[in-house]
Amino acid sequence: MTDDGISWAWFDEHHMDKTLQSTTSLDLQRAFARLLAYPEAETILEHLHAITRDRICGPNASDAVLRYLDGQKALVAYMERMALKGRGDRI
Repeated sequence: MTDDGISWAWFDEHHMDKTLQSTTSLDLQRAFARLLAYPEAETILEHLHAITRDRICGPNASDAVLRYLDGQKALVAYMERMALKGRGDRI
């Protein structure tokens, strides 16, 4: 099996941005902004940061664990980025 680069294109941030540029994209961003505007969202985001972005793996962590954690971190960052866009903040 050869890696032509096409199968992994959806991981590319530029590709994702193009995919999300639809008429419903702004609606989705605003939905994230409304969801994360609740006071309880701060508690949830603090928890998500603690278990993802603030987590440090030891030197014995496998490649699979590091990749899994990186995906979790990316998801939390994506949610926050969408909320910022939905509020009209520049990133």
